[in-house]
Amino acid sequence: MNAIKDRYRMNGFHEAEVKIEQEKRDAGEDKTIRMVRFVIDEGPQTMVNSIKFLGNQAFDEARLKKQMLARIKGVGEKGIFVPEILEEDIRAIKSLYHKYGYMDTEIVQEVKQSPDKRSVEITLEIDEKARTLVASVQVIGMTAISGQEAYEALQMREGEPFRKYMMQSDENALSAVISRKGYPHVKVKGEVAISEDKSQARVSYYVDEGLWVKMGHVHYLGNFKTEEKILRR
Repeated sequence: MNAIKDRYRMNGFHEAEVKIEQEKRDAGEDKTIRMVRFVIDEGPQTMVNSIKFLGNQAFDEARLKKQMLARIKGVGEKGIFVPEILEEDIRAIKSLYHKYGYMDTEIVQEVKQSPDKRSVEITLEIDEKARTLVASVQVIGMTAISGQEAYEALQMREGEPFRKYMMQSDENALSAVISRKGYPHVKVKGEVAISEDKSQARVSYYVDEGLWVKMGHVHYLGNFKTEEKILRR
């Protein structure tokens, strides 16, 4: 019953009701047949009548709509309104803003439903807030690789939008490059200092290289038919 209601909900029937009627019948030999009937009241199907944006300056309406799964009914578009999909759309729009350095963007949704509940008008009010750019990137405590090698390993560069989620990938990238130089126990920790107006971010990566480890002798066991020089090669 719940599965049927969920199916209706994902197709725009938010007030669909499902009831179960049961009837027992004697089948003889101590057996009973249970007849089950699902009685469905579909209710109205709600469609998207319009999608509007307020407060957006960094991206135009067309760019924002590309992030959304919700669509206005038209050629090739069903235009079904599903609240869960709208929530996903809002998260997708926030991700777009985060990608371009808008860390604190807030989005407030307003959904106006028609009296017959067959259509909705969606308005998304966007407060973009400040855009944060990377003012500087420095790597501290590094001796195993050159500054150029470190720079090439990093994805977050000076002058680009600051994306906090990329610090983890840069930590991993630096660790991998330094580890290949014989420092398998290297640790890299990224920190960021945001200016008061949140327009600039100064990123620092602190490196603890750990001990340098060299390769020792490799022992082979069980190679009765294959010579050791072949295994080494």
